[in-house]
Amino acid sequence: MPRSRSFFLRLVCLVAFAACCTLDVSAQLSLQVTVGQYRHMAYEPVSLNLRVRNDSGNPLSFRDGGTFSLQVRHNGKFIASRLAKDKGKNPIHALTLPAGAEKSISLQINRFAQLQRPGEYEVVVRVGHRRLRSDYRARPAVFSVSHGIEVWHRSVGVPRPNSAGEIASRRIAIVRFRGDHGDLNMLKIEDDQYVYAVSRLGPSIVGVTPQGEVDARSFVHTMVQTAPRQFEYRTFDLAGKQKEVKVYLFEGTNPRLVRDPDLGRVIVLGGRLAVEGLDFNTAGEGPTPAGLDDAPGVGDVAQPDDTIIEDLPDMADRAKE
Repeated sequence: MPRSRSFFLRLVCLVAFAACCTLDVSAQLSLQVTVGQYRHMAYEPVSLNLRVRNDSGNPLSFRDGGTFSLQVRHNGKFIASRLAKDKGKNPIHALTLPAGAEKSISLQINRFAQLQRPGEYEVVVRVGHRRLRSDYRARPAVFSVSHGIEVWHRSVGVPRPNSAGEIASRRIAIVRFRGDHGDLNMLKIEDDQYVYAVSRLGPSIVGVTPQGEVDARSFVHTMVQTAPRQFEYRTFDLAGKQKEVKVYLFEGTNPRLVRDPDLGRVIVLGGRLAVEGLDFNTAGEGPTPAGLDDAPGVGDVAQPDDTIIEDLPDMADRAKE
């Protein structure tokens, strides 16, 4: 091998080694980002888990010196870049990391970007600190958004007992949506301007129609079959907040929702109310419907970055286009 070529190869190897050493020295924060599911319905909250590890050799408090931002691309096109300027909305504001420690933070991407349009989204999170030379960027978390097929709907008025003005209305629908591991039943509450809630009710079983009803107080009642002999009954207010969840079992007949035409009260007839610990087990805040997606998302280690940019106003992520 000619001497000049040998020298050139040694030089290339030396430069590559130096670059690797420089990268290791500068990587003082390690980030990992995951999303709960890949497939989401339009307007559904998209949860992101951010894991931060402090490799700086020094304790870091992000209360005063920390920055957080994210960038969002839709079908490869840049659509948003947000910096959480308000301390109350900055998810890492209260984070304190001793040297070598790591912690996880959960947040909703919808707070920072509008995710209504169908397609694939790519989210890049950046974290910085005033004591670090660079901000650090995690590799993208990827997920998709799509619409579903409506299988039931009802329009109701919004109770305003002390108001003499025009009665506002909201539309409630149960939508069949294709999730990561099969079809799901989703609850959607909206009006002409906003989508107030999109919630997962449970799996959509072939040949089984989910039930929905609204009582005199405009509370939403749903009954969804989640297993061969198991049903879940839930109630929601018009903001989409879940008020109650119960499990019913087939016993002679399936449980069903019945509305009293005189009083507007909704009751469950048929089946048998299940006993927790005997007929089913709970996970977290309530029964876990079979078929709900819990697949991990995409995450990776941090890379240096120094691009930062504000926060969406309230309800902007729920506004219809």
